[in-house]
Amino acid sequence: MPVRERREKPRISETPPVPPPPPNLDDYEPIIGRAELGEIRYLTAALKGKTVKMVNSTRCTEVSTTCRAKPRRFSSRPTRKIGSA
Repeated sequence: MPVRERREKPRISETPPVPPPPPNLDDYEPIIGRAELGEIRYLTAALKGKTVKMVNSTRCTEVSTTCRAKPRRFSSRPTRKIGSA
């Protein structure tokens, strides 16, 4: 079996690729239509120049270390149907 020669420099880029630009609202026109796009612009006109903060409303779990809510304790007893003795 012939021995392969090693390359002098590996083909690894030193800089990461440029990320794609964020989507523009106009990019959604073929999907939702011009009328709906106009309505979105009308409804959001009052927000122009404002900062909007994203709030996550996911319920906290025991895994979460930042949640201060008390975790629910579940009973190990079997449940009983209503109306049965």
